[in-house]
Amino acid sequence: MVFRHRVAAARPALNQRGPSFVLRGAGLLEFLIALLIFSTGMTGVMAAQLASKRAMFDARQQSVAAALAADMLARIAANPSQVTAYAAASAGDAENARPEPAVNCHHSLCTPEQLVLFDLWLWEGALLGAAATDHEVKTGGLIAPRACFQYAAPLLTLTLSWRSSAGSFAGESTAMACGSLVEGVYDAGDAEAGNNRLARQLQLSSFVPGSP
Repeated sequence: MVFRHRVAAARPALNQRGPSFVLRGAGLLEFLIALLIFSTGMTGVMAAQLASKRAMFDARQQSVAAALAADMLARIAANPSQVTAYAAASAGDAENARPEPAVNCHHSLCTPEQLVLFDLWLWEGALLGAAATDHEVKTGGLIAPRACFQYAAPLLTLTLSWRSSAGSFAGESTAMACGSLVEGVYDAGDAEAGNNRLARQLQLSSFVPGSP
């Protein structure tokens, strides 16, 4: 009688370490790629939000400038005999702000000449944001404003200049270079001096009835 024995072939022991290391390495690489994509996306989102906030702020400044210009032209139209006195003025220099006039025309009757001083003082305060403060810091008005008048009877032109939060490719120019003499106040830091790339201007004109 012949006995036959089957000998099971020895199976090679699986090396668990090799595949484990491969899997771990691949997982780390995928994580780093995902992190890079996420970081890039978040940077883009933050940049878009910052640009949006700047655009909203500049649009608000434009609206404030339009309201202020219309207010001053209305004041002059209400006191037309003094249009030349208004036109000779300038406003917006915070370091040399107009002093408060001796007569408050809200509480007392004023002559046309006194009304000019009161109007300009009150309006300059609004231009500089004196009416809106937060912990004694001015939060209203325009940034670095300058106001200039030009009168060629009967047309009165008011130009407002202010500083924008974002620069343009070239400084804006108008018939009146209002504020251009203020050295560096409207310059962008990434260009040569006198570039005025942060300057924004609004110009309104009105016929003053009854002006001399």
